[in-house]
Amino acid sequence: MLNIQGDYAGAAALYRRALEASERVLGPEHPDTLNSVNNLAVLLMSQGDYAGAAPLYRRALEARERVLGPEHPDTLTSVNNLAHLLNIQGDYAGAEPLYRRALEGLLKISVKIERTHPNLQACIFNYARCLKELGRRPEEIWGTLEAMMRPFGMSLGRGGGRGGAGPSRELREVLEQVRHAPSKLQEIAEQLRREAPLLYLELMQWIRSQQEAGALPGSRQRLDALRQQTLEKEQILGPNHPDTVAALNALARHLESMNAFDEAEAEYRKAQQRAPDDILVLGNYAFFLQNVRQDFRGARDRYLRALQAHPADAINHTNYAGLCLVSGATGESEEHLREAWRLVAGKADGYVTRTLFLRAALATSRGEDPSLYLGQLKTLFDQGIRPVLSRNTSIREYLRRKVHAEQAALMGVVYAAVYEPDGLARLSAMPTWQAIQSRPLGEPWP
Repeated sequence: MLNIQGDYAGAAALYRRALEASERVLGPEHPDTLNSVNNLAVLLMSQGDYAGAAPLYRRALEARERVLGPEHPDTLTSVNNLAHLLNIQGDYAGAEPLYRRALEGLLKISVKIERTHPNLQACIFNYARCLKELGRRPEEIWGTLEAMMRPFGMSLGRGGGRGGAGPSRELREVLEQVRHAPSKLQEIAEQLRREAPLLYLELMQWIRSQQEAGALPGSRQRLDALRQQTLEKEQILGPNHPDTVAALNALARHLESMNAFDEAEAEYRKAQQRAPDDILVLGNYAFFLQNVRQDFRGARDRYLRALQAHPADAINHTNYAGLCLVSGATGESEEHLREAWRLVAGKADGYVTRTLFLRAALATSRGEDPSLYLGQLKTLFDQGIRPVLSRNTSIREYLRRKVHAEQAALMGVVYAAVYEPDGLARLSAMPTWQAIQSRPLGEPWP
């Protein structure tokens, strides 16, 4: 009571007397005595007396390990408390392994009791904040946590729990804010990215899942807006005006992202009929045919027409190289990848990640060393460059068929990092990727 009222000196005196009495009557390592040790440490930490709290937290932890065992819930509480103290003091490197140990222990307990331990969410959040202070990027934090939770049948996408899917309580509160003020979604997301990286990542995953299911109101609203813009441009500028064609192309791409493939192809076809040599339309339609329809002949024709119209388009060179690779034309694939790399001259952007990944895939399929290209790709990721996401199912299937099993696991996750949402998080947590050395973008290809 004195603690609640703010009389910390009086509370500390009572806590010390209770501890001394417990030590005399029960012994220094009785569970009740250790509870008193822990309570006094909590009080001292709340007063800012970190030097006084630290030895008490360590005493409670060491004794609970001996008496109760290393995975007892009270022992894990001591692990978490000591981690929290180190975290407050800025010793994030010291706190990290303790937070990890506490989280692993609570995950095991949750499986044993067949429900989420009540302290699990807080432990996940504390560990995520610690990783953030250590300089980890949000997607790296997500990947680390997912890798820890997956063996226990848990996922951050289910709010860190077991059983039915659905957003966490914290995310539901955020979504309620967004519902009342949709225009502030970006502002809310940016604030979460800075202050609550775990919740930010859960929000991003929820948005993507809703988009993929076509259930996100914004996705439908954007579709309606694109249709309206296309209609207005047709009426004002005419059906063949470049801006009208660009609107058709944007409409087709959005329909494709919603998995409305037949509608998307109809719009791509319409755009190509109106502008047969438009390199953006040709390139996007070719990529669609390659990866959605598996129509390699149709894709090849459009890629080559686009490159004939604009030979200095590095994106179409890269995408066509991917088509050549899956078609078995490895020499032609290498030729276009080299041309794409020459054109970008080491430029760091999201499309260059594809060029480097495809060159690594080509090297791997030939039994050559891909470390240069993967190292350069890692340099881009380390610089904060994020891929321009898209589906590339033909490359994914090629890796499964052609790459040796020992390398397939790594290349499959690298593929996901370049082409799929949240793939980079999984890659960052992979030991074989962590072992790859970053390489300068200016280092010449052999």
